[in-house]
Amino acid sequence: DELDRLGLRESTVLAVTSDHGEGLGDHNWWKHSLLYQEQIRIPLILQGPGIPVGQVVKSVVEHVDLMPTLLQLAGLDESTFAEVQGRSLIGLLHGDDPHNQRSIAYSEVHSFFTLSESPGKRDIGVIYSIIDGRWKLLHFPRQPAYDKLFNLQEDPGELRNLIDQHQDVAERLLNELQRRE
Repeated sequence: DELDRLGLRESTVLAVTSDHGEGLGDHNWWKHSLLYQEQIRIPLILQGPGIPVGQVVKSVVEHVDLMPTLLQLAGLDESTFAEVQGRSLIGLLHGDDPHNQRSIAYSEVHSFFTLSESPGKRDIGVIYSIIDGRWKLLHFPRQPAYDKLFNLQEDPGELRNLIDQHQDVAERLLNELQRRE
């Protein structure tokens, strides 16, 4: 209403998002600092000029995509921010940019907690997550025995660790994490 009162509605982009979700008891965890879907799948709502009303994008996007998207909506040419990490979502918003659709999303968290089953109750340190299509790998570099692989299509609640059955997939995703590092 205030944007309308000030006459700014037609020239303002609104972006609503969050930095992370909370466990709320899922996976026996009541906080953040883990990388299950309830902690990393967050809202991103955009409204304003150049953004189709009611458009829902199903493709995986990352927070790093927000800055180039906002810069392009502000009228900057993509070449001025070509070195910026992330990609503009404008094409996805208009449904006409299939090359920008990606299935890989990366997350990391620096955790300073211990898992009850952790030998010597060592802190976990950094945790990495990478999603590629239906597959998601959770990687614990300090304690790789806790690594987990999930098929998000068949198990969206991330309850069945498939790392032993699909070691080739886990290895491919681990290689992608190492490439990004």
